[in-house]
Amino acid sequence: TQTQTHTQFADHEREELPEVVESVHVQMSRMHADLQRLSYQVNEEKSTDDATDPLYFICETLNNHMAILSNIDSSSDDLQRRIESLHGYTASSYSY
Repeated sequence: TQTQTHTQFADHEREELPEVVESVHVQMSRMHADLQRLSYQVNEEKSTDDATDPLYFICETLNNHMAILSNIDSSSDDLQRRIESLHGYTASSYSY
């Protein structure tokens, strides 16, 4: 019946959710590491607090992006823990 089909679809989606969360977590971690490395490289080449310097704005933007990605990473970790607790998964079942 139609209700069973919807239930099966919802069950399938719930089963795949931890894998999606893990994938997003891995992607966000990589992006965070890339931006952090880039920001450090830019900061090493030229360190300035001159607000008229375009490099200053680039550094500020990268630092803001890093802060946002760090927040997203933390939130995705929290979301993954919640999903794992709902499904009875443990963090040791994933390989990072």
